[in-house]
Amino acid sequence: MKSNLTKIVLAIGAVALSGSALAVDTGTASAVATATLITPLTVTKTTDLVFGTFAVPSSGTATSIIATDGGQTGTADFVGTQTTSAAVFAVAGGTTLAYTPTVTWTTAGTTGVTFSDVTGACDAVTSASVSTGGSLASCTTALGASSIKIGGTVTVQTSAAAGTAVSVGTLSVTVAYN
Repeated sequence: MKSNLTKIVLAIGAVALSGSALAVDTGTASAVATATLITPLTVTKTTDLVFGTFAVPSSGTATSIIATDGGQTGTADFVGTQTTSAAVFAVAGGTTLAYTPTVTWTTAGTTGVTFSDVTGACDAVTSASVSTGGSLASCTTALGASSIKIGGTVTVQTSAAAGTAVSVGTLSVTVAYN
Protein backbone atom coordinates (compact mmCIF):
# COMPACT_ATOMS: atom_id res chain seq x y z
CA MET A 1 0.00 0.00 0.00
CA LYS A 2 2.91 2.19 0.83
CA SER A 3 4.30 1.77 -2.66
CA ASN A 4 0.93 2.71 -4.20
CA LEU A 5 0.78 5.80 -2.02
CA THR A 6 4.31 6.72 -3.03
CA LYS A 7 3.41 6.29 -6.69
CA ILE A 8 0.38 8.57 -6.28
CA VAL A 9 2.42 11.27 -4.50
CA LEU A 10 5.10 11.09 -7.18
CA ALA A 11 2.46 11.31 -9.95
CA ILE A 12 0.85 14.39 -8.35
CA GLY A 13 4.28 15.98 -7.91
CA ALA A 14 5.17 15.31 -11.56
CA VAL A 15 1.92 16.88 -12.76
CA ALA A 16 2.51 19.91 -10.54
CA LEU A 17 6.06 20.33 -11.77
CA SER A 18 5.12 19.85 -15.39
CA GLY A 19 2.44 22.55 -15.05
CA SER A 20 4.92 25.11 -13.73
CA ALA A 21 7.49 24.06 -16.29
CA LEU A 22 5.00 24.77 -19.08
CA ALA A 23 3.99 28.20 -17.72
CA VAL A 24 4.64 31.06 -20.20
CA ASP A 25 6.43 34.18 -18.96
CA THR A 26 4.33 37.37 -19.33
CA GLY A 27 5.27 41.06 -19.39
CA THR A 28 3.46 44.33 -18.84
CA ALA A 29 4.11 47.77 -20.33
CA SER A 30 2.40 51.15 -19.91
CA ALA A 31 2.13 54.30 -22.03
CA VAL A 32 1.34 57.81 -20.87
CA ALA A 33 -1.44 59.66 -22.70
CA THR A 34 -0.62 63.36 -23.24
CA ALA A 35 -2.01 66.35 -25.09
CA THR A 36 -0.41 69.67 -25.99
CA LEU A 37 -2.88 72.48 -25.53
CA ILE A 38 -2.32 75.67 -27.51
CA THR A 39 -3.87 79.09 -27.40
CA PRO A 40 -6.92 79.32 -29.65
CA LEU A 41 -6.68 81.66 -32.62
CA THR A 42 -8.58 84.92 -32.49
CA VAL A 43 -9.05 87.51 -35.21
CA THR A 44 -10.11 91.11 -34.69
CA LYS A 45 -10.66 93.88 -37.25
CA THR A 46 -8.51 96.87 -36.35
CA THR A 47 -8.87 99.03 -39.50
CA ASP A 48 -11.51 99.26 -42.24
CA LEU A 49 -10.72 99.27 -45.96
CA VAL A 50 -11.11 102.92 -47.01
CA PHE A 51 -10.95 103.87 -50.71
CA GLY A 52 -10.78 107.66 -50.26
CA THR A 53 -12.75 110.56 -51.72
CA PHE A 54 -13.24 110.99 -55.45
CA ALA A 55 -15.73 112.24 -58.00
CA VAL A 56 -18.30 110.14 -59.80
CA PRO A 57 -17.05 110.05 -63.41
CA SER A 58 -18.95 112.03 -66.05
CA SER A 59 -18.33 109.15 -68.47
CA GLY A 60 -16.88 105.67 -68.30
CA THR A 61 -15.65 104.39 -64.93
CA ALA A 62 -13.31 105.51 -62.17
CA THR A 63 -11.25 103.20 -59.96
CA SER A 64 -9.59 103.51 -56.58
CA ILE A 65 -7.16 100.71 -55.82
CA ILE A 66 -5.87 100.19 -52.30
CA ALA A 67 -2.79 98.00 -51.89
CA THR A 68 -2.19 95.87 -48.82
CA ASP A 69 0.24 98.53 -47.54
CA GLY A 70 -2.53 101.17 -47.80
CA GLY A 71 -1.12 102.87 -50.89
CA GLN A 72 -3.66 104.27 -53.38
CA THR A 73 -3.65 104.28 -57.16
CA GLY A 74 -6.39 104.36 -59.76
CA THR A 75 -8.11 106.36 -62.47
CA ALA A 76 -10.49 108.31 -60.23
CA ASP A 77 -10.49 112.10 -59.91
CA PHE A 78 -9.24 112.09 -56.29
CA VAL A 79 -10.32 115.12 -54.27
CA GLY A 80 -8.19 116.78 -51.56
CA THR A 81 -5.87 115.00 -49.19
CA GLN A 82 -6.75 111.34 -49.26
CA THR A 83 -7.47 109.30 -46.17
CA THR A 84 -7.16 105.69 -47.28
CA SER A 85 -6.28 102.43 -45.62
CA ALA A 86 -6.09 98.74 -46.22
CA ALA A 87 -8.26 96.65 -43.92
CA VAL A 88 -6.20 95.24 -41.08
CA PHE A 89 -7.09 92.21 -38.99
CA ALA A 90 -5.07 91.33 -35.87
CA VAL A 91 -4.53 87.62 -35.27
CA ALA A 92 -3.44 86.19 -31.92
CA GLY A 93 -2.68 82.60 -31.03
CA GLY A 94 0.06 80.15 -30.17
CA THR A 95 3.66 81.32 -30.61
CA THR A 96 5.19 80.58 -34.04
CA LEU A 97 2.33 78.36 -35.18
CA ALA A 98 1.23 78.38 -38.81
CA TYR A 99 -2.33 79.23 -39.78
CA THR A 100 -4.27 79.87 -42.97
CA PRO A 101 -6.62 82.83 -43.29
CA THR A 102 -9.66 82.56 -45.54
CA VAL A 103 -11.04 85.83 -46.89
CA THR A 104 -14.63 86.22 -47.98
CA TRP A 105 -16.09 89.39 -49.35
CA THR A 106 -19.30 90.66 -50.82
CA THR A 107 -20.14 93.73 -52.80
CA ALA A 108 -22.76 95.96 -51.16
CA GLY A 109 -25.02 96.18 -54.19
CA THR A 110 -24.81 99.98 -54.30
CA THR A 111 -25.90 101.15 -57.76
CA GLY A 112 -22.92 101.95 -59.97
CA VAL A 113 -20.31 100.75 -57.44
CA THR A 114 -18.41 97.45 -57.69
CA PHE A 115 -15.96 95.98 -55.17
CA SER A 116 -13.42 93.57 -56.72
CA ASP A 117 -9.82 92.38 -57.04
CA VAL A 118 -9.30 91.69 -53.36
CA THR A 119 -5.68 91.13 -52.32
CA GLY A 120 -4.28 90.16 -48.96
CA ALA A 121 -1.01 89.74 -47.13
CA CYS A 122 0.14 88.36 -43.80
CA ASP A 123 2.53 90.73 -42.05
CA ALA A 124 5.23 91.59 -44.60
CA VAL A 125 4.52 88.64 -46.90
CA THR A 126 3.91 89.52 -50.56
CA SER A 127 0.24 90.06 -51.24
CA ALA A 128 -1.77 87.58 -53.23
CA SER A 129 -5.09 87.82 -55.00
CA VAL A 130 -7.97 86.02 -53.37
CA SER A 131 -11.32 85.23 -54.83
CA THR A 132 -14.33 85.26 -52.55
CA GLY A 133 -13.83 82.44 -50.10
CA GLY A 134 -10.19 82.21 -51.10
CA SER A 135 -7.28 81.41 -48.83
CA LEU A 136 -4.06 83.34 -48.49
CA ALA A 137 -0.74 81.57 -48.17
CA SER A 138 0.06 80.09 -44.78
CA CYS A 139 0.89 82.69 -42.13
CA THR A 140 2.71 82.36 -38.81
CA THR A 141 1.88 83.85 -35.42
CA ALA A 142 5.36 85.15 -34.61
CA LEU A 143 5.51 85.70 -30.84
CA GLY A 144 1.80 84.85 -30.72
CA ALA A 145 0.60 87.74 -32.90
CA SER A 146 0.24 88.48 -36.60
CA SER A 147 -1.70 90.80 -38.88
CA ILE A 148 -3.55 90.33 -42.14
CA LYS A 149 -3.87 93.30 -44.47
CA ILE A 150 -6.53 93.38 -47.19
CA GLY A 151 -6.73 95.73 -50.17
CA GLY A 152 -8.97 95.84 -53.19
CA THR A 153 -10.49 97.85 -56.00
CA VAL A 154 -13.65 99.89 -56.14
CA THR A 155 -15.00 100.79 -59.57
CA VAL A 156 -17.52 103.61 -59.86
CA GLN A 157 -19.75 104.14 -62.90
CA THR A 158 -21.62 107.26 -63.97
CA SER A 159 -24.83 105.78 -62.51
CA ALA A 160 -23.48 105.99 -58.93
CA ALA A 161 -25.15 108.56 -56.65
CA ALA A 162 -22.82 111.40 -55.64
CA GLY A 163 -22.84 113.24 -52.33
CA THR A 164 -22.61 110.55 -49.68
CA ALA A 165 -20.27 107.94 -48.36
CA VAL A 166 -21.44 104.59 -49.69
CA SER A 167 -20.94 101.05 -48.51
CA VAL A 168 -18.75 99.28 -51.03
CA GLY A 169 -18.86 95.80 -49.49
CA THR A 170 -17.98 93.63 -46.56
CA LEU A 171 -14.82 91.66 -45.79
CA SER A 172 -14.61 88.70 -43.44
CA VAL A 173 -11.50 86.84 -42.35
CA THR A 174 -11.54 83.37 -40.80
CA VAL A 175 -8.36 81.80 -39.45
CA ALA A 176 -7.54 78.16 -38.73
CA TYR A 177 -4.36 76.41 -37.62
CA ASN A 178 -2.66 74.33 -40.31
